[in-house]
Amino acid sequence: ESPEVVASYSAAVVEGLQGKVGSPDFLDGRHVIASVKHFLGDGGTTNGKDQGDTKISEADLVRIHAAGYPPAIAAGAQTAMASFNSVNGEKMHGHRPYLTDALKGRMAFGGFVVGDWNGHGQVKGCTNTDCPATINAGLDMAMASDSWKGFYETTLAAVKAGTISQARLDDAVRRILRVKVRLGLFEAGKPSSRAVGGQFALLGAPEHRAIARQAVGESLVLLKNQGGVLPISPKQRILVAGDGANDVGKQAGGWTLNWQGTGTTRKDFPNADTIYEGIAQQAKA
Repeated sequence: ESPEVVASYSAAVVEGLQGKVGSPDFLDGRHVIASVKHFLGDGGTTNGKDQGDTKISEADLVRIHAAGYPPAIAAGAQTAMASFNSVNGEKMHGHRPYLTDALKGRMAFGGFVVGDWNGHGQVKGCTNTDCPATINAGLDMAMASDSWKGFYETTLAAVKAGTISQARLDDAVRRILRVKVRLGLFEAGKPSSRAVGGQFALLGAPEHRAIARQAVGESLVLLKNQGGVLPISPKQRILVAGDGANDVGKQAGGWTLNWQGTGTTRKDFPNADTIYEGIAQQAKA
């Protein structure tokens, strides 16, 4: 809702994931690469339709939807993800003016562009397993988890036929390898041998939980403290209601242990607090 807010913290988020450019800890064994996404305009689709069309002037597209990208790129973001949406009728996965001319050119993005799940298959004239147009538009790595083999074969054939130039293929491969070299993947060894390999005590560590609690506390917005209900008095009877009040899976949502975050039980989250547990703990204290 506020491009200025996004722009103010996008660089900090990237640095938290990757480390600070120029410092010894940049992309070291305690960091991962960041992916800034989704490029571009997926928050502005007509009627808010998922994977829909963002009908907008270029000036507003840049001002509203691209505000976070320049600071993130300046902070060294290594990947950018193309979005499912279209901009003025053209799918972003096939949008050369934005993926190549704007992102890689004018914005000087030196990492690689990755697709979203089979997003290339939505480009006009394409399928999930055949889309030279997306590579030509500037996509460097397709997210083709269940269609990779066919996509690989048709992309190879397109290069041999000249539909995709050798120079474009080399650029894509170079960008991907460059990021892997920066991350030190070729010298890193197996995950268990790396800097934080096997250090499971870091997951849910007390100092990390304290920062998470601080972040939640500082980001909550009280709309109306009607009748002075807050701060809650432990002497009151407190009702915590709703089917999500004591459900970590629902509280955490999708991408939690599984894709949609469903089918989990309380014991699957040994270090978590439900809303109910947190209120009960505070009241009893």
